Amino acid sequence: MSMALRKLNGSFSPFRKFAIELKINHFAGEHQPLFQLNSLFPECASYFKFAFVRSPWERMISSYFLKKRQPHNFPGEQYADFDDYIHTVLAGPTWKKFPADNIPQVAYLTPNGSLNMSLGVDFVGRFENLANDYDELQKRIGIHLPPMPHINKTNHKDYKEYYTKESKELVKKCFAADVDYFDYVFSIKL
Repeated sequence: MSMALRKLNGSFSPFRKFAIELKINHFAGEHQPLFQLNSLFPECASYFKFAFVRSPWERMISSYFLKKRQPHNFPGEQYADFDDYIHTVLAGPTWKKFPADNIPQVAYLTPNGSLNMSLGVDFVGRFENLANDYDELQKRIGIHLPPMPHINKTNHKDYKEYYTKESKELVKKCFAADVDYFDYVFSIKL
């Protein structure tokens, strides 16, 4: 999730809801890389930009369960189990069909989509620390934001319970940029 805020007279104020919806609805999906947003909306270059990232292992679990819960939104994506999902979207012969699932988050947050440059956002929060980081964001921009809704929530056990040693390492390898940049670790040994 990311949002830009307009700087007016030295203070920040959020876009009006309809303006945000108008700009977001312009895209095919909600998760657009920063370089695409910058090319479509060059005026955003001076805005305060932020994003929230998520552990790659938790991100893959969430994506898998979302697709199980909403198969009508993901035609042709049925998987025998989580392990099948991981191997299909990260290492199978058709892995290029799943860019939302296998592009590191760092690539979404750089000005040109490269993994070898600094981020183009002013603040990065973590899903694992969502409440505290959302509070920190509000402090940094100097305004109180409405509560953040939890959209597309999935229900599942702790992500660590779904991984085999092989799938854990595959996610670590495919999302090495996120693991390295954001210091993510898989907290138990398999």
